Amino acid sequence: LHSFTGPRANPESALIQAKDGALYGTTPFGGSVSLGSVFKLKNDGKDFQVIHSFAASPGEARGPHAALLQATDGALYGTTTEGGDANQGAIFRIRMP
Repeated sequence: LHSFTGPRANPESALIQAKDGALYGTTPFGGSVSLGSVFKLKNDGKDFQVIHSFAASPGEARGPHAALLQATDGALYGTTTEGGDANQGAIFRIRMP
């Protein structure tokens, strides 16, 4: 459906199908500064887009390695292995685009 390019994108986690019908996943090293990303694409592989690139700002989560979860509020939630206040990982929320 989609071939990743760029430095170390390496998607590792399972995809989820959200309520909007699209597939969502994470890359631990992709995104605009190679600190991870959340992406979206249609079931046919079309309309791939990065909806969040993790950054190096203080306290920012980065390095997602696990699958996302869509909660009843409609937002996507996930975990990272790096970042957060103590640089030990964090739980993050992404509002649906």
